[in-house]
Amino acid sequence: MKFRFEPLLNLRKHHEDDCKYKLKKEEVVLLSIQRELAAVDRRTAQEAEYLKKVGTGRIDPFLLSSGSRFLSYLRQKRIEIDEARVLQERQVSIAREDLISARKARKTMERLKENFMEQQNKAALHQEQKILDEIGISLVHLGKR
Repeated sequence: MKFRFEPLLNLRKHHEDDCKYKLKKEEVVLLSIQRELAAVDRRTAQEAEYLKKVGTGRIDPFLLSSGSRFLSYLRQKRIEIDEARVLQERQVSIAREDLISARKARKTMERLKENFMEQQNKAALHQEQKILDEIGISLVHLGKR
């Protein structure tokens, strides 16, 4: 006898694969945001170092002013990227939970299939044993005649 929920099991396997793909996709987006954040941090450190050098000796007010505005821009950019990172971490967490849920559903169906197959094997062995018992009984009756 065939496991009648096989199409559902296949559907759950495909859903799990889809959830894996979505998780990887979200993780890649998070990684790119983290790289962008690191780049902004490096650029901020470079700009601060440059302004420190320019701020000694003969001071050019235009350079200090534009450098200060640029640092403010970089700080604001870092805040925006950090907010995007937090949101993306939530998306990764949601995708991970979806994958875990899909994996549990698939494993449940696989356990049902295994139990079904085990019951089918037991039934087949029982039927085979019945046939062998009947053959044995028939041979005993033939031997008595």
